[in-house]
Amino acid sequence: MKTLLSIFICMAYCTNLMAQESREEVFQVVEEMPRFPGCEHRKIPRNDKTKCANKRLKEFVYENLNYPVEAKEQEIEGNVIVQFVIEKDGSTSNAKVVRDIGGGCAEEALRIVNLMPLWSPGRQRGRPVRIRYSLYITFELPNK
Repeated sequence: MKTLLSIFICMAYCTNLMAQESREEVFQVVEEMPRFPGCEHRKIPRNDKTKCANKRLKEFVYENLNYPVEAKEQEIEGNVIVQFVIEKDGSTSNAKVVRDIGGGCAEEALRIVNLMPLWSPGRQRGRPVRIRYSLYITFELPNK
């Protein structure tokens, strides 16, 4: 009976911890915003690291972007906006499209977000925190 009670208490405690984790605040702005990888080990000022990281993010997106066939055929161009959370460990989660232009562009934008490597997480008061991030991906046909 004691074993059963101990298991029940442990399950209740673990469930409570998981519920707290899932309700943990997602910040919009923090003291140190997350950065896409590739520049964190360079000995340059923080602002320059941010510029470098933004450049790497843009390169990553457009090196991996496959223009959807349907969008090409219909000559669809424009911006898709994807929001996602950068977790404390730098992984991305909860990606969703908040602006779509059709033709399969939203699915392609989500695919790219799900390909992303670990980011340098955002920090508030020196501790890693969860951050909501918005990414604009421009779909533009060449030679137009």
